Amino acid sequence: MIDITTLRAAASRANGALSHGPVTAEGKHRSSQNALKHGLYAKTTVLWYESQEEFDHFLQAFLDHYQPRTQAEAILVEREAASLWRQSRLDRAEGLVLKDLYNEAFRTLNLLKNADPDDDGDDDEYDDDYDDDEDTAEEDAGEEDTESDRPQPIPPSHDDTLARAWRHFAETDFSQYLRRERQEIERAHRRFHEQIAEARTHHGPGFVSQPHQTT
Repeated sequence: MIDITTLRAAASRANGALSHGPVTAEGKHRSSQNALKHGLYAKTTVLWYESQEEFDHFLQAFLDHYQPRTQAEAILVEREAASLWRQSRLDRAEGLVLKDLYNEAFRTLNLLKNADPDDDGDDDEYDDDYDDDEDTAEEDAGEEDTESDRPQPIPPSHDDTLARAWRHFAETDFSQYLRRERQEIERAHRRFHEQIAEARTHHGPGFVSQPHQTT
């Protein structure tokens, strides 16, 4: 693996021998935005409900870190930023889906945990006369049971609820899709490091890139 720090330092020395670059705050800011003007992914990665400004800052952080010296390297870095931005989107989606499943599991476990033990679920129809007799007996007894005598509901534990939610999540189509997408992103991440290292090996540590044409 190539020491990128060494390559970047060598390239900086070589570039510095030709020009010291912008020295004013305005000039430095304008220079830092040059790569963004060539962004192939900056306008297509961000969905309608996401912030373009946030992605631009996200991308700029990658450009500042890797310091691409050619347009080819800049494209590789932009592609990596777009891929990890998508990873963050998948993580947020996973959280929302799991939250819904957690709430559903809580309601289900709560009903099961606090079900009437005398209710055996038998749906057989009773004789109407028998029902009438039962109602009359309860009224005659004065319905001695009060609200305070009834057992208080016991909420399901967080661990039980979360375990049920995760089991249901594993059975969803989204879970399968998420796993495939994350595997693809991980492969793209490995390819990025291989390609950026290969590009810098090809150009060598003393390579001086030509200035990009801004539009």
